[in-house]
Amino acid sequence: HASSNIEVELLNKILNGTLPPDFDKIPVFNPDRSVIDEETRQVNVDDSIIHYISEIIRATREHPVLTTGSSIRGGIALARSARIYALMTGRQYVIPDDIKVLAPCSLRHRIKPGPEAQISHITEDQVIKEILDTVPFPE
Repeated sequence: HASSNIEVELLNKILNGTLPPDFDKIPVFNPDRSVIDEETRQVNVDDSIIHYISEIIRATREHPVLTTGSSIRGGIALARSARIYALMTGRQYVIPDDIKVLAPCSLRHRIKPGPEAQISHITEDQVIKEILDTVPFPE
């Protein structure tokens, strides 16, 4: 909890109109979405990366502790997010490490551990890490 002095200061600022700030004076970032989408589409996703994503998705469907694995939509989300990640890091191509970084965020809500996993406190992230550790990158 905030100390009494901080609460008093906050209440005073709100009551005298200093807070919240005047949002009309804050510049709005309004990018042209079509330009961003086109830049993202230009990021290369090599066939080997596509196969790697496919193998990861398949591994979620075949993993023994999961009752539900990811659908192709998880793979699509992973590939799209990898393109954006590559672009944000200054590359025009996706690398396997991009997939490894983004797989937990893209897939954790798309898989469901079974009762044994839940009893053993095995999390979605642990399963995804295991899959990433065992699925080799295609040559």
